[in-house]
Amino acid sequence: MSRTCLVSIGRLPDRHRLTCINSACELCTAQFGCGLEGPIAARAKDFIGILNGIDTRIWNPAIDRLIAERYSEEDPRGKAACKAELQRETGLAPDAAAPLVAFASRLTSQKMADVMLERLPNMPERHPRMQFAPVASGERALQEGFAGLARRYPRRVGAHIGYDEAREHRLHAGADILLDGLELRALRSRPDVCDARPTSARRAPRRAARSRAEPQRT
Repeated sequence: MSRTCLVSIGRLPDRHRLTCINSACELCTAQFGCGLEGPIAARAKDFIGILNGIDTRIWNPAIDRLIAERYSEEDPRGKAACKAELQRETGLAPDAAAPLVAFASRLTSQKMADVMLERLPNMPERHPRMQFAPVASGERALQEGFAGLARRYPRRVGAHIGYDEAREHRLHAGADILLDGLELRALRSRPDVCDARPTSARRAPRRAARSRAEPQRT
């Protein structure tokens, strides 16, 4: 499709809604506008970013029927059972004290999966007790890379290739740390995305520092 055609199509709507507030600004730049930054900037006021959100009746470990044991920030005792179940399900070594890192996303460069795959092979050597549980699918090369990492570090890396919502509930409930692509944007210049996963993960108390994927305000 030609640039002229894209510009013409872009003029038709009264408003453009994007799934991230920052993206509405980034599309006005030469870096992310893909040659359309001029026409986009001319209508910048018509580009509106919206936030992803979650249904707290579903993503809430205090009432979740899909996890091993329910728990809350006020009463976190069930967290240990959820972690043990996640370790069993993903083939990780049973170790209550091991930092268990979760990653659930599409395996694409936009989600920084390539950067994670580049950096992660060094982590098990530097942190002997760290465990990693990715639940993801996407580009074939990245899928093979994560599967290879699991073969290289059995009982330390438990990769599940494919999307399974019930499994993702158990992943968020049992993990100690959520590894999210937005945390890695400083390492590479990539378009911003506003993923709902960090929001759902924060419903489950964990030891990790809060993600920078905070709800953005207009």
